[in-house]
Amino acid sequence: MPDHSSYTIDVDFEPVSRLLAGELVLDWRNNTGQVQESLYFRLYPNAPHYGDGSTGVSEVTVDGQAVDARLLLDRTVLELNIGHDVERDDRAEIAMTFETVVPSTSDASFGILGGDPGAGWQLADWFPILAGWEDDEGWYLDPPTRFGDPTYADSATFDLEFSAPDDYEVLGSGATVEETVNLVTDQVTTIIETSPGRDLTLSLLFDDEAGSIETTERSIAGSAVRVSLPRDEALPGLGAAMLEIAAETLPLYETWFGEHHDRELDIVAASLSGASGVSWHGIVWLDVDAIARDGQLSDRTLDTLRFVLVHELAHQWIAGIVGSNNNDHGFMTEGLANIVTVLAIREAHGVEVADRVLRTWVAGGYLAMLESGIDGVTDAPVTDESDIVTRSQLIYGKGALGFEAIRQAIGNDAFFAGLAAYATEYRFQVSNPNDLLNAFEDAGSVDLDDLWSFWFDEERTTLADVDAILTGFAIH
Repeated sequence: MPDHSSYTIDVDFEPVSRLLAGELVLDWRNNTGQVQESLYFRLYPNAPHYGDGSTGVSEVTVDGQAVDARLLLDRTVLELNIGHDVERDDRAEIAMTFETVVPSTSDASFGILGGDPGAGWQLADWFPILAGWEDDEGWYLDPPTRFGDPTYADSATFDLEFSAPDDYEVLGSGATVEETVNLVTDQVTTIIETSPGRDLTLSLLFDDEAGSIETTERSIAGSAVRVSLPRDEALPGLGAAMLEIAAETLPLYETWFGEHHDRELDIVAASLSGASGVSWHGIVWLDVDAIARDGQLSDRTLDTLRFVLVHELAHQWIAGIVGSNNNDHGFMTEGLANIVTVLAIREAHGVEVADRVLRTWVAGGYLAMLESGIDGVTDAPVTDESDIVTRSQLIYGKGALGFEAIRQAIGNDAFFAGLAAYATEYRFQVSNPNDLLNAFEDAGSVDLDDLWSFWFDEERTTLADVDAILTGFAIH
């Protein structure tokens, strides 16, 4: 395992003012391959789409010495002048005090940062995090968009001491190693430690004295998988159904991608915007209202739940353990996760069920685009100017069909051998499209440049092309 950087964070949360006030220390290893004299932290809550949300930073030091810091790009980037060169593979200790105000209302980025005192909180991208590094571009400092997940960071470990009123159950990334209660202040301090990951994400579920949270738990593939649902959303049998889907899926993914990074995994109800599920390091958020629209655990609800949860569990590896730039190359995460979802459902429920999922959930929206005369390039960045509906169909739909075309071209065994090699080589690292292409080419001993370009870099796909892939799914 690479020698990772590590964060130590000590924070207090005051829900009425929505204030996270804390101290952060980053033991940074320079794995950029270059000498660095400046560092860049992302302050995502300062993005305009977060309204009254914000992150402020003060008392910044590097190796104990105060350094110059300035804000850039709508205050979403903090530039630090280190004051000396940090050589390749050397380390530096960056310390700072920060205050984050959680936005009072925001439907941006799927609602990943927000909440309210009486229901609970979703806390993603809530603290200063070192920007991701791209070998060919340098520090990734593009403005965050209101669409999807802005996080792009290298893997690190996190040690967190989180204090909040005892009204909340703290769930999320890593493992809880200790909880202490202050009977005078009614504050609970939760100590969490994580394995390497790209984020530290928390759910705070409001849990009153009557016990408003229903929790079910099961050991799956060596991990403690816990489902936490507010009782007013906990349809009879819903928690058990989620655990059953996880039991079908997680061992399969470990076979394909390697061991899961944490021995605890939370599946938590969350109020999202524009998504039925979102996955982070060690936690999956599911919008139960969006999944169970008929208010019962019907066949339709189970079909929806299966597709969404199997997809989000794939992200524990795809974009989680194996990193990539989801903002610029979203098809590597969403398109690949979608076809992996279909293939996992095929393993568990057979070709007929998986074929229906492929045609309905994955290809249907993109086919409708083509029928209206619209196509587009799959491998393109998401910006605030993007037509997000069109871009989503390209990333999730056309992207998945492209990976299915590769599977059919090189064969099932070579496809999964390529995935395994890719997941092994870039475990806890960052990959780019060529890395994934090379893994499939090496596994299949074939040149895939033309096929890759057709599905991901060009916009000349026809209905006949899609029909050929859909027809071939049941055969290959």
